[in-house]
Amino acid sequence: MLRFRAPVRIGDRLVLVSKCLRLHAGRHCFNVQGFVGQTMVFHADVIGVPLTRQPSETPTAGES
Repeated sequence: MLRFRAPVRIGDRLVLVSKCLRLHAGRHCFNVQGFVGQTMVFHADVIGVPLTRQPSETPTAGES
């Protein structure tokens, strides 16, 4: 779920703060908040799946 509280405009410095809620083998859950100055502009719960890169794979331009 993602909830916006205020707009983020071009030139604003957006600071992301996250907290790990659960780490499981197949799924990780995080709570993420975005701040512009002292104002929270959004908050979200993010679910991710860990990926592993094979040693033979090399990153292409734009990947890290």
